[in-house]
Amino acid sequence: MRKSVNGLVLAATAGGLVAGAAQAQILVYDANSRNNFALSAAELCRPGEVQRAGSGDFNSFLASQTWELVVLDMPSTLVADFGPLISYIGDGNKVIASTWSSGWNSLAGPMGALSHASFSHQTGGQSFHRIPGDVADQVWDGITEPKFVSSFPQAWGSDGSRFQLAAGSVGLANINDTGNPVWMLGNDGNTIAVSVIDEWDDPIEAVDLWENLMKALLDGGTGCYADCDGDGQLTIFDFLCFQNAFASGEPYADCDGDGSLTIFDFLCFQNAFARGCD
Repeated sequence: MRKSVNGLVLAATAGGLVAGAAQAQILVYDANSRNNFALSAAELCRPGEVQRAGSGDFNSFLASQTWELVVLDMPSTLVADFGPLISYIGDGNKVIASTWSSGWNSLAGPMGALSHASFSHQTGGQSFHRIPGDVADQVWDGITEPKFVSSFPQAWGSDGSRFQLAAGSVGLANINDTGNPVWMLGNDGNTIAVSVIDEWDDPIEAVDLWENLMKALLDGGTGCYADCDGDGQLTIFDFLCFQNAFASGEPYADCDGDGSLTIFDFLCFQNAFARGCD
């Protein structure tokens, strides 16, 4: 008998359950980043289930399976050929991409924008502002919204783009609370586009922010963990949905994030349901 729990294949033996190798669930493109914030956050989301890729092997890994989530941390070195990724996004798969202005030349449309225009974080007096909404609130939960400073290594991010949103896309943040968003949720909640986070000088919050971004998509982009069936309401069917996820060993059911599925995940889900989605 075999059972999958949080990505681990468990085989029943005379001595009990033996854990096999976990299949990677998150593919992280991490090429020439200074701080590996995205990679660290992915390991927090799916411990032991993260595949790191570089410019030479990303597309081969991308084609090897359907990933739970694909994350691209591209502060300076971009994927050489975005064609396979664009097709992957078009198939409705979950992708987060973080890059600077020229990196959006071919990705902006597939990620959910009608157009984009370059802007710079590198001058003083600018600050991020979340755009009110469930997903933005989830992404920014516990995160300071600092001002940019003139010194590039201390800037909150590097160059980025303002996006003109396509139908159905949602802005997550803008600059100085005005203009088109600089971060967006697109493609029916399957993609998030953000500017570079790699230069941020607060490593704890940077990793937390990446983790929030990942969970926003892993939770279905609803911004509400307790809405398990994603219908926008909290009902008895969400409990049934969670029970089915637990029985199937789905990573979503690890509500308390301890890497195993136990009764405490049911209690965690019950508490999340009681808190509601407001």
